[in-house]
Amino acid sequence: MSARSARCTNRGTYPPSFGTKRPAKLCPLFARGDSTLKMNKTLCAAAVLFLTTIRVSAHHAFAAEYDEKKAVIVSGIVSAIQWTNPHAWLYVSGRDVNGTATRWAFEMGSPGSLVNRGWKKGELKKGDRVAVDGYASKNRANVANARTVTLPNGQKLFGGFASTPGNPTAK
Repeated sequence: MSARSARCTNRGTYPPSFGTKRPAKLCPLFARGDSTLKMNKTLCAAAVLFLTTIRVSAHHAFAAEYDEKKAVIVSGIVSAIQWTNPHAWLYVSGRDVNGTATRWAFEMGSPGSLVNRGWKKGELKKGDRVAVDGYASKNRANVANARTVTLPNGQKLFGGFASTPGNPTAK
């Protein structure tokens, strides 16, 4: 397919359902005539479905980002917590098991899933002392997926993804 034939233009005939709108803005393959429209619509739909599937599977892959064999335990002070979609983040300044002062970023489950597991937004505040155990990132220093967070009152809550090892609600 040449660059000229894939360009979005006003040429070609479109079914009446398109009206005066230029479907080429939606997909360059619609810029052709009726003879290839049905096949091109199918190809566009397949491409969108494929790309959506890749994004969803990449988003939920614990094993792609974190190493189940690299457990980390950090005890320290909450420097920030972000309740944002698709995942909440807990930032802890403290010392690791070797006594080294560090600032860790713990990726957690979605805010909705955390609430379902007993978390309350606003319960954990900047300055609170916590202990977090989880799994280190394969590629990023001082980044981990939180598994269990021990709150200042001693309560332990699961903080990971649905796919995080140790999930008490996993089937």
